[in-house]
Amino acid sequence: EVLSEGDIISAEVRMVQGQSSGLGGGNIVLHARSVRCGKLENGCFVMVPSWLIARRKKHFVVLGGNGENDGFDGVKIEVLLGCNGGVWI
Repeated sequence: EVLSEGDIISAEVRMVQGQSSGLGGGNIVLHARSVRCGKLENGCFVMVPSWLIARRKKHFVVLGGNGENDGFDGVKIEVLLGCNGGVWI
């Protein structure tokens, strides 16, 4: 899978290298170790204030889709919550 500038991805930040007090000058090492990581497609990206996103062990939530009276007419909705305030639905 090839990524292009402007693509939205899901990845885990493994390491930040070469931080400086000024602008720029650093590298970020990303790790996409699960099926849910990678390029995000067929959804909607929304930015909210980061303080609205509680820190959790897992930031991937599945709503509905279990066939019960869940209020979503049996439709499964997957939501990815980013610590930076990014929300992918």
